[in-house]
Amino acid sequence: MVEPPVPGLAPGHEVELPGRGTTWVRDLPGPTPDAPTVLLLHGWTVTADLNWWTSYRALQQRFRVLAMDHRGHGRGIRSRRPFRLEDCADDAAALCEALGIDRVVACGYSMGGPVAQLLWRRHRDLVAGLVLCATGRRFGSDPQRARIFAITLLGASLATRVASPLVQAHLLGRYLDARLGHDPQLAWAGEQLRRNDPAAVLQAGAALAGFDSRSWISEVHVPTAVVVTTLDQVVAVTRQRNLAAAIDAAVVEEVAGGHDVPVDAPELFVPALLRACTHASSGVNASVPRQPRSALSPIVVRASRLRDGPLLREVERVAGERFCEVGLEHVAADEPLAVDALGEYAAAQRGWVAVDDADEPVGYVIVDDVDGCAHVAQLTVRPDHQGKGVGRALLGCVRAWAAEHDMTAVTLTTFAHVPWNRPLFEHLGFRVLADEELGLSLVAVRRAETARGLDPATRVCMRWSLLP
Repeated sequence: MVEPPVPGLAPGHEVELPGRGTTWVRDLPGPTPDAPTVLLLHGWTVTADLNWWTSYRALQQRFRVLAMDHRGHGRGIRSRRPFRLEDCADDAAALCEALGIDRVVACGYSMGGPVAQLLWRRHRDLVAGLVLCATGRRFGSDPQRARIFAITLLGASLATRVASPLVQAHLLGRYLDARLGHDPQLAWAGEQLRRNDPAAVLQAGAALAGFDSRSWISEVHVPTAVVVTTLDQVVAVTRQRNLAAAIDAAVVEEVAGGHDVPVDAPELFVPALLRACTHASSGVNASVPRQPRSALSPIVVRASRLRDGPLLREVERVAGERFCEVGLEHVAADEPLAVDALGEYAAAQRGWVAVDDADEPVGYVIVDDVDGCAHVAQLTVRPDHQGKGVGRALLGCVRAWAAEHDMTAVTLTTFAHVPWNRPLFEHLGFRVLADEELGLSLVAVRRAETARGLDPATRVCMRWSLLP
């Protein structure tokens, strides 16, 4: 079995990269010809399919998906030159050129993270956004140890290169048989790994040990999301968080899994990946203004929890006080949603919370299915955290949830003339709906608002299309 266990998946194919060699790519069409392109860059020792196969279907609902094998891995480029991460980045750029793609979201996992970072650094016109998963700015803890480790791997690589291809295949086969056994379900994974060039893979480990982007990663100015695997024993969580802290307005998605979470627990990883890619894709067709470095910090967004209820009510109370500034004291005095109701959203996985360094909520969003659209039932950000991208990050979760459920738009109701309501949402891409455009359920939402004492003349319904 050559193909991953995903029924009906479009086959991959070889692509000749002039002056570089022949690589392999899985090119999956998006929902429309103009869908943003996500370029998936896999981790060390594995292949594109091994790393990403559980994510293909979900991503394809929103994006065109490219997943390539790095040189020396799987069916990637074979070269006698020493392995360099910079060459992997240039291979990715050459692939995009060969396929006629001029803007991508570069999404890297583990070793793919440094490749994505280098792709942005070396080909800035190509990279519209970054998603960095289970990765960091560097991998060697101590420079001296890192050099020793790199030299050891390079020595092993040279020894491997001396051996004949037949001997290499025999040794690799014995190793994989010992690790994988004869389980039929693991046969496909074994076939993928047997395609690796052992010498190149060892050199890749040496290159990874020597990677360090600390001196320049803060220059990144495209929308970026960092997916932190909080149980990771391979890439320390502190290194993942330090990467996020170094990048302007980076959004953080936390996944309670280890380094193998894409395969071990895709139900946790894939939704976070989709939200991250949705956020990063906002730079494909729009420029994102820079903010002063001192005003920015990583935005950590996680799923809401049952115990968050009282804290979310407090966020709502504090945020509501701002309505006194515009003569809407009755709105400021309105009672926040009950704890039980907030708990129902958490249990249904229809709520997300932005938190600070102490995991204290600073904003939240909850969503309903209204007329087949993802309807924002409540979006609230503490005043001292407004203007920092928190609302945008929370709406990114809503867009990702909508895409997961095959919805084509996000809707909400808001005040027409409050500066941080309609004007802000218009800036983010929402448009006001005319009365004749409202579905029956959205009309019911408006009537419920009126029954609660909100003047319908001051309110508007807005829609944010998910279609490119």
